[in-house]
Amino acid sequence: LAAFLAEHEIRVREIYDPKEARSQSSLMNELSAYAKEAPLLSIYLHELKKLPERTEEEEGALFTALLAGDVKAKDPFIHSQLPMVCETALLYASQGSTLEDLIQEGNVGLMLGLAKALEDGEHWRKVLLSEVMEAIEQHIYAENAHETVGRKSVERAETLRDNVKQYKTEFGFAPDKH
Repeated sequence: LAAFLAEHEIRVREIYDPKEARSQSSLMNELSAYAKEAPLLSIYLHELKKLPERTEEEEGALFTALLAGDVKAKDPFIHSQLPMVCETALLYASQGSTLEDLIQEGNVGLMLGLAKALEDGEHWRKVLLSEVMEAIEQHIYAENAHETVGRKSVERAETLRDNVKQYKTEFGFAPDKH
């Protein structure tokens, strides 16, 4: 993971450890600072606050119920993992993407990771966190790659402009566009 992050110039403030996760109210306070300028994030956080805060034991019980085939446990389980997605997204908040986008991508990773976690069964927390981080990192990488292409296009246009100016200075006229 560290090599991937370094290779793609992705910096995180810290490594997320579910056992050291902040309380939901502390998390909401930090997220609220971002939500002031992002109305959709504000709505999302408002809805997230309505969800019950679950203990690790309750999350484990919900996951065990999922493993046993209890489809009614799926939504409560996923809802219990949304704060983890938000907290993970905060680690990447300085990478140029909006926090809304990072959370959205993390939620996609959570949904994709659930199938893998159910296959693994035993290390579901690590599997989910890994999938959430992977989804967020892929989004950041794609955003950075897109930005790089745009930056290179601008650099080429500026070089062309400079070359046209130099040509006009040397020859007294600009090259014909045709």
